[in-house]
Parts: sequence; C-alpha cells; structure tokens
Amino acid sequence: RFPTANTAYTIVMTGQFKEVTVSSKPANNTRPYDEIMADQPYFTKENISGTMLGVWAPKHLTDLFGIGFHLHFVSEDKTFTAHVQNFITENLAIELGKITQIEQEFPDEDENFDQHLFQ
Repeated sequence: RFPTANTAYTIVMTGQFKEVTVSSKPANNTRPYDEIMADQPYFTKENISGTMLGVWAPKHLTDLFGIGFHLHFVSEDKTFTAHVQNFITENLAIELGKITQIEQEFPDEDENFDQHLFQ
C-alpha cells in the first residue's frame, strides 16, 4: 500500500524475475493506438535479471498515466526491453518515490500534433 491513494508514485524494482512478459508496438507506426494495441506482439522471458520501472497512479490521474501501474522492463544486459504486461518476482530491491509535481510541455511546431483530434 502507498501512504496515500491520491498521489502518483514512481517504482523501481531491481533484481531477479522468474518471468517477465512484455509487449511492443512497431517502430514508426502511424495506425491509431487502439489498432496497434489489438495486434501488438508479446514476448516472455524466464529467469531474467533486470530493472522494472514505472508509475502507479490513482484514478483521478488516469488521463496522465493510465490507471494503476504503468511499468517498463530493461534486462540487465539491455537486450530485452518493453512495456510490461505481466511478471513474477523472485528476489528484488524496491524503491518508491512520491510524485509531487508534474510539468507538461507541448510540441511547438508539430503538424501531426496540431491536427490530431485527441479524445
């Protein structure tokens, strides 16, 4: 449990994982995000060392971070990295940080950004 359910937190987990399943979207893909999510590939590694890092966000910050945990994994040898779908831990060191400030910058001269209809 986190000290408060109203604040976002960073989490870093380093060590040995029994299993890590990740997903990845193709580079330079221009399809809509929901289409990419529907057919993205999944990869699983077992008995792997590395670092999992991400953010936990409360419900009222869902639009910024997604609800709950948003995690990414980087293997110790840096050959296996992506967005985490599932994992089983073995022996980890865990660090938490409280997010107390958020700064947002928007593209200044980006035609794709300017014309995109965010929903």
